[in-house]
Amino acid sequence: MSGAIVHAVAVEAGVSADRAFEYLADGLRQSDWALGSWNREQIEADLFRGTSLFTGEATYVRIIATPAVLLVDYDVGPTPETMMRVNSARAVPGPALGRVQGTSVVTLMKWRLRSQDDDQWHLARATFETEIHMIKGRLERGF
Repeated sequence: MSGAIVHAVAVEAGVSADRAFEYLADGLRQSDWALGSWNREQIEADLFRGTSLFTGEATYVRIIATPAVLLVDYDVGPTPETMMRVNSARAVPGPALGRVQGTSVVTLMKWRLRSQDDDQWHLARATFETEIHMIKGRLERGF
């Protein structure tokens, strides 16, 4: 539904939630799966810059990791001054959701900006559909 303001995708991964969270919170490792911010470099302790595979332009990402709840918020934008909190990732221990020990459920969430048209929103949702499988594959191969 193009009018939605949030999109979420999830996958069960064959690793612990702590391990999944560690991977999701690693700003340089996001270069492995974040199609909108490839070839990451670290600018500050929690600030990274990559290149969008879609536009070739710089994308800045600030990572706000909260280990107590295995949640990572990502502020994203074309400059550090214009970043907005549009993405989050969460790892939940598999047993908390009735799954086997040693697994986790990884969820990516994206909020739609008021300025995004339907085409941009469709691309953002399709990108997350791909990225969640990239994350699962890398987690299960030991990234």
